[in-house]
Amino acid sequence: MRFRGKSIRRKIVALLLVPLLSLTAIWCFATVLTGRAAQSLFSVSYIVEKAAYPTEDTVHVLQQERRQTLVYLADPRASDALSALRRSRAATDKAVAKIRKNAKDEKLREETGEATAERLTSILDALDGIDSLRRSVGDGTVNRSQALDLYNRLVDPCYALLANLHVLDNVEMDKQSRALVNVSRAHELLSREDALLGSALVAGRITRDEIRDVSDLVAQRSLMYDVSLPLLPSSERERFTRFWKNADTAPLRVAEQSVINASPGTPAV
Repeated sequence: MRFRGKSIRRKIVALLLVPLLSLTAIWCFATVLTGRAAQSLFSVSYIVEKAAYPTEDTVHVLQQERRQTLVYLADPRASDALSALRRSRAATDKAVAKIRKNAKDEKLREETGEATAERLTSILDALDGIDSLRRSVGDGTVNRSQALDLYNRLVDPCYALLANLHVLDNVEMDKQSRALVNVSRAHELLSREDALLGSALVAGRITRDEIRDVSDLVAQRSLMYDVSLPLLPSSERERFTRFWKNADTAPLRVAEQSVINASPGTPAV
């Protein structure tokens, strides 16, 4: 009986051991997955903090400096044109210094991978030319159209990095991330249009080429919204749609059409 009792206990232990081992395996697997997920989130947070945010900040200050530069070139004698330009340049220098500092972070380059590190290097290479561009503006050896193009070349590498910054292994989130970057690029097109028209108003004239450029920018922006917004959640998509249809944006839409339909000469905005 003692032997049989031991046998029964062994069978019970064996029967319990199978699910116990299974649960232990599942728990270990879940722990590994949770650990990987946590590590992935920490990695994402680090990349966003060190690469994405500084790049977005750099785009923003470059947009401001671009506009102030074109306004200055439109009328260098304006009393506040040079001081406003200097303030915008100081803001740009601060943002660029931060992105240069972060680019030296070995951990960031390891987390992002070789392709992203190369795109970050491309941003820095482009920004190396900003001092030369500023000197050309000061010397008056570039016009508004040339300055606009040169500043655009500083901004474009930033969006190349943001558009290819894959931080989550999730197809749906990746689509939405790309869509948001494209929505931001649509804003960049609007910023280019603003710089162009703002300086034309200061200059008191608009050329045929500038009218064509405005028309192209409006068309590109609309196309970018058409392609990108359907990839966003419905609530976000509806928010953008309402924004562009409400009364606050009506003056912009009217002004754009006025420029597109205008003849070269005094801006009709």
